[in-house]
Amino acid sequence: MDERIITLEEKVAFLEKAVAGMRETVEELNVQMLTVRQELHGLRRAASPVDEEDAHDVEPPPHY
Repeated sequence: MDERIITLEEKVAFLEKAVAGMRETVEELNVQMLTVRQELHGLRRAASPVDEEDAHDVEPPPHY
């Protein structure tokens, strides 16, 4: 019986360590995703005309 308990405790310890590692990875990915979203928002804002009047003033590229 003691051997079974030790085996279960070892498995639980392994799983706890694995979950902690996954939690860190998810947190890192979340920070990266927020950074990418902010950069994308900035790019969209920079690429879009400020208002409708500016939209008409934008010249199409030469290949049109």
